[in-house]
Amino acid sequence: MRLEIVFLICGLMAAAAVAEDENRLNSLIFAAATNRCAAYLETRTAILTGGSNAIPSLLRCAIEPSLTWQQRLVARICYERLTRSAEIETLRSYEWRADPGYDTNWEKNIVGPGLKLEMIAVPRIREVGLWYYYIELTWKETEETCNSKYTDVRKRWQNWCLKAVSAQPERYWYLLAVEERMSASPFSPWHQGRYETFLREKESEAVPILVKYYDAIKQIYPSNREDWYRDGFVPILLLADARHMDLLEKFIAEKPALEPLKKRLAEVRVRPAPPPVTEPPFRLGTNMVVIAP
Repeated sequence: MRLEIVFLICGLMAAAAVAEDENRLNSLIFAAATNRCAAYLETRTAILTGGSNAIPSLLRCAIEPSLTWQQRLVARICYERLTRSAEIETLRSYEWRADPGYDTNWEKNIVGPGLKLEMIAVPRIREVGLWYYYIELTWKETEETCNSKYTDVRKRWQNWCLKAVSAQPERYWYLLAVEERMSASPFSPWHQGRYETFLREKESEAVPILVKYYDAIKQIYPSNREDWYRDGFVPILLLADARHMDLLEKFIAEKPALEPLKKRLAEVRVRPAPPPVTEPPFRLGTNMVVIAP
C-alpha cells in the first residue's frame, strides 16, 4: 500500500512538472508572438532551449484554432528551427559565387552581382523550403542574414527569402506578417518596397495597407498636381473589390483631389471578392507535418 502511495505521489509530481513546463512554453509563445527584434530573439531562444521536449507542445500550438495566427506562426517557426536548424545554417553559409550557375561577368555591374545572382539564389532558396524561417526574417526583424562576405549579397538576403515563399501556400503567412510589420513599425524605405511589391504582384488582400500608406508614399515624390496624386490611386482601385467599398468611399471622401474617382467606385462595387484565403496545412518543405490527435 505504501509503495502504491509512493508511485502515486511520484506520478502526480511528474504530471505537475510537465504541466509547469507546458505553461512556461505557452507563456513564451504568447510573448514571442508580440515581441520584435532583440526581444523576440531572446524569447525564441528561451523556447528553443526546451529542445525535443518542446516539440509536442509546439505541434499542438501550430494548429490550435483558439490561438492567434501570430502564436501559431511562432510555434511553426520554432518547430522548423528545432528540426531543421542544420539546413538553415547550411543555406546561410552557402557560397553563392561558387554556384555552377554563377557568372563572374555579373561582378562588372556597378552595384555588384546581387541583382543577377537572384536568378539562381531564389530558386535555390525555394527548393530548400524553409518557409517559416524566410517569413520570420521580415516579420520579426531579426537582422539575420547569410554569411556571405559580400555586402550586396547580404543586403538582398531577406528579399530573396520573401520572393522564395511568395508563390507558395505559405504566402498566407507572408501577407499577414508583412502587413503587421508595416502597421507596427515606423514608415521607412522598407515600407515603400513592400508597397510597390504588393502593387506589382496585384495583391488584392493588401488593399487596406495600400490605402493606409498611400499618402506616405506620395510624400516621397512631392507634387502639387492633383491629377498626379489622383492617377497614383487608380492602381489601388483596380485591385480592389466589393469588400473594400467602405474603406475606399471613406478615403476618397476625405481627399478632395480624389473626388473625380468616385464614379469608378461603381466598378469596384460589382467586382466580386476572391474566395477567402485559408490557413495552409503545416508542412516542412514539401512534406506535411503529421500531428497525432
